[in-house]
Amino acid sequence: MPEFNYNVKWIILIGAIDFMNISNKDLNLLRVFKTLMQERNVSKAAEHLYLSQPALSNALARLRLDLNDDLFVRAGRGMVPTPKALELNSKIEKLLQQAEELYGMQSFKPQNLNHRFTIAATDYLEHILLPMLLPFLEENAPETQLVFRPTLGVLPKIDLEKGTCDLAIAGFLGEPPESYFKQWVHTDTYSCLIRKNHPKLKKNNLTLKSFLELEHILVSPQGDLLGAMDMALAEKKMRRKVRAGISSFSMAPAIIAKSDSIVTLPTLLAEHYSKIFRLQLMSPPVKLEPINIFQIWHQRTQSSQAHRWLRDTIFNILGNIRLTASF
Repeated sequence: MPEFNYNVKWIILIGAIDFMNISNKDLNLLRVFKTLMQERNVSKAAEHLYLSQPALSNALARLRLDLNDDLFVRAGRGMVPTPKALELNSKIEKLLQQAEELYGMQSFKPQNLNHRFTIAATDYLEHILLPMLLPFLEENAPETQLVFRPTLGVLPKIDLEKGTCDLAIAGFLGEPPESYFKQWVHTDTYSCLIRKNHPKLKKNNLTLKSFLELEHILVSPQGDLLGAMDMALAEKKMRRKVRAGISSFSMAPAIIAKSDSIVTLPTLLAEHYSKIFRLQLMSPPVKLEPINIFQIWHQRTQSSQAHRWLRDTIFNILGNIRLTASF
């Protein structure tokens, strides 16, 4: 990012934070604030900004004086933001984004991007996205880092607002709240996995009757025992027997390989693990609606060229995936 040479008129123009006695302030300190908010660690923030730890500590001391708050306090081996720091975060983020746009970010180049993005997703998305995304980043944006965290079946609205999460990708239902943006990125279907030569399947034929007689493993990031299959069966006034609910999509095939249970998974994942664990890949005996995957972000990052570039990259990767499973 270019060195900033601010003046009062420019601050008034972008209208982000009202600084008193602006001529005495070093607004480069806001980059220190942003990095500390991301890293929550002085040594890591110093490394990220190519500063020594004493220099960063000195910058933090000046920030505390300017903003009249501790901003970041020690907790264990890291730092945690104070309530005022959390309150200021979105304003400072907006100010820095506007500065980037003002100072020629039209020439944005991912090769020069040095940023850590935090993405809320499921291990299903990690499985289908990362094998293609990571090599792309290594070639096109080598200094970019990704941190994935689970969604737990819920849109992380507060984290997206505060900036502790940049993007959420999952099969979220309904329209997002005001100030959020939503984009379709991928559609998948459902398939069933069961071990080969299962004693309860005649001629390896999965009928609705045999399906209901089996015990089921349910992948439930929310921690409940109700999935798309259960809702589809309820419309037919039927129920299946769920033996266990687990949080991980990728763990389910390993369980199926050593049990008499069956699991219903997104097809891309099921097709992949059917080969690894030598499982039977079967079409569900109940019609299920396709899985539509969306990426959702807060207005805070809408105009950021770096965030837009990442969203476009993810859209292009996931949008071009084609199902390879056949029955």
